[in-house]
Amino acid sequence: MSSQELISLEGLSAIVEEIVNDVKSSISKVLNEAEQRGLQTLNDAKERAKNIFEEHLNTAKLKAETEKRKIISSAEVEARIGILQARDEIIKRVFNEALIKLKEYVKTDEYYDKCLPRLISEGAKYIKCEKVILHLNKNDMKKFNEQLLRKLSSDIGIDITLSNKPIACVGGVIVESPDGKLSYDNTFEKILRELEPKLRVKLADMLFKEV
Repeated sequence: MSSQELISLEGLSAIVEEIVNDVKSSISKVLNEAEQRGLQTLNDAKERAKNIFEEHLNTAKLKAETEKRKIISSAEVEARIGILQARDEIIKRVFNEALIKLKEYVKTDEYYDKCLPRLISEGAKYIKCEKVILHLNKNDMKKFNEQLLRKLSSDIGIDITLSNKPIACVGGVIVESPDGKLSYDNTFEKILRELEPKLRVKLADMLFKEV
């Protein structure tokens, strides 16, 4: 996985696709269970509706029919909601697995040699200041020494300093102007949040088009 791929929709989709292949065997079971619960709810509702209809048949046919339709309609909605909730749980599971894979990726040399410098460079260029402050997580602060800072400063032509306060993130960086008025969040969490709507559509298609 290259740094360019990692921060693109295609790169994150590749991570998601790996996870989908691992969990696909359980998807049918989860959805079938949800559908069975919905079907049972619907059948129970129809039985209740039938009883109500028969009880009121001789005295209030119109009212009984209305009540019957209301119960069945409510059960159909409940069944659909159950299936949607089951699908959402599967999608959440895949996103959690993606974060776990990213936690492994940030331990690699490629992350420190290519990906993190690229994320820093993007943030620094966005800020457009002669000096910037980097906010990294605790592990990245230990790895990103003065030699790497000087090299990166030279490569992008911006004076870079490292904040002594770690941030809570899986990986990536928050780049800030010295006065704190400008900042650019280029952490993995922020990137995932921005790409989530597109990834959810792509993921739903991958998971459920054949289910």
